[in-house]
Amino acid sequence: MPTSRPPCQPCVNMIILYYIITLLLVRSSARSCSSSSRLWLQAFHLNCCVDLMLVVSTIHVIFTLRQLQENGKPLMVIHHLDECPYSQALKKAFAASDEIQTMAEDNFIMLNVMHETVDKNLSPDGTYVPRIIFIDPSLTVRADITSRYKNRLYTYEPEDIPLLIENMKTAKQLLKSEL
Repeated sequence: MPTSRPPCQPCVNMIILYYIITLLLVRSSARSCSSSSRLWLQAFHLNCCVDLMLVVSTIHVIFTLRQLQENGKPLMVIHHLDECPYSQALKKAFAASDEIQTMAEDNFIMLNVMHETVDKNLSPDGTYVPRIIFIDPSLTVRADITSRYKNRLYTYEPEDIPLLIENMKTAKQLLKSEL
């Protein structure tokens, strides 16, 4: 059975180049259009930008999953938003912890997700931020590693940093016994 591979770098470059050319053509043609056509072209331009972000995000996820399987390290997926005060507070606490920084660098593949995904595996109990989900190299979401909250199983707050450290250790230990 053939194995699926992420697209090669020249293919990725061609996809991105296609979207950039499309965006440039839309922008240049919008200058000479009527107002109703201009609105349609602006909406098309916005959709192309969103599509381009999704394409780049999808390619990034594919390469991350490939790296996950090759390295044998667990994946730590961090869903957050720049404008969310809870995400910002957790980010500061995360960055201030030397232990988390060391473990993240040495023992995990990190994936920051700033846009909601359509994959239900990455939002098992709903879409909220911030949330942190661990995935093992067999691509199994570690539903057994949760936070202290019953209504948002994968969210952490700055005061939950000790629990997050323990959960990172758990993800690391179970990985070794599962392989």
